[in-house]
Amino acid sequence: MATEEKKKRISIDRVDQYVEDKACFGWELVSKEDLKPNHTILLNFQRNTENIDDLKAAKKLEKQYDKMSRRVPLFFIILTLIGGALLAAYFLLKPYLFFYLAFLIAALTCFSIAFFSLVIFLLLLIKKKDIISYLLTEASLRTGQTKEFPTKHNIKEENEYSWALTKTFKS
Repeated sequence: MATEEKKKRISIDRVDQYVEDKACFGWELVSKEDLKPNHTILLNFQRNTENIDDLKAAKKLEKQYDKMSRRVPLFFIILTLIGGALLAAYFLLKPYLFFYLAFLIAALTCFSIAFFSLVIFLLLLIKKKDIISYLLTEASLRTGQTKEFPTKHNIKEENEYSWALTKTFKS
């Protein structure tokens, strides 16, 4: 039996929703460790990969879910810091280097890409609830967690009475 394990430290007030969301990706909560000083809980998850219909798609959807669950625009922060460092290099190296203008151009490029990434982050933040809902629904379909659609894990095996209704129409 192939299993995956995962540990996640999470705030106490978000535990129930997080466990429910991770169940859509095939994860089962194995244990909780209460870390009182930090007001966090360490969750231990386990997933049986043999029971998942489309593991590759489930992992891809889970990665998208994790990116959508971020609370800060990480790409914006990184590009702003790089742009700030390049701008500082421009002002510091201006009297010493001939090609100091390249630092200014690179800094302005980083700032403009950071601005556009912030705009995209804010637009996604507006539609975040709908996108996460779609990701969870699609993941539960791909992992076979939903009972609404037939998968290889939630259908009964074929027997002599399986096609009884169609056989009566053919006679």
